Amino acid sequence: MPMKDIPVNSLTHLYFSFAFITPNEYNIVGMDGLPSELFSNFTDLKKDNPSLKMTIAIGGWTHNDPGPLQKVFSDMVSTKQNRSTFIENLMAFLRQYAFDGVDFDWECPGADDRGGVPEDGVNFTQFLKELEEENKKQPKRYIVSYTAPTSFWYLRHFDLKSIDYVDFAIVMSYDLHGV
Repeated sequence: MPMKDIPVNSLTHLYFSFAFITPNEYNIVGMDGLPSELFSNFTDLKKDNPSLKMTIAIGGWTHNDPGPLQKVFSDMVSTKQNRSTFIENLMAFLRQYAFDGVDFDWECPGADDRGGVPEDGVNFTQFLKELEEENKKQPKRYIVSYTAPTSFWYLRHFDLKSIDYVDFAIVMSYDLHGV
């Protein structure tokens, strides 16, 4: 379905899935080389429904698969400098493309079988806390959420304190018994 055919008048929220984080610079880019104009085309849908909340989902399964993006979330949240760089880039991205919020789809923080390290849960919570502090300083408050797995094996690495720093969490309630 072309974007222009999305029935936006019957919606309250719409997510663009996914954007990726570049390693080392922590910039936000379209997944798999998608052109950045798609972000503007997407948020332009608000012209037909100004109350529609547009959210960018960052991450997805590719950020946990072996490859150049597997450790980007872990690396980004691992130091104050990295977190600060990403938060600055994120705020600029949200303003530039007129998004109303962000969802972090880091599916397996802390899971060593998916490239995680034990500190991921605590570091992710610290990142969300710092993001919330920066969000409060913005002229427009952005929606912040994260997506969590249902599997205890992966969910156990999430620090429950992190929920204090987001508007809501989304639970991936599919593929519960395999694919």
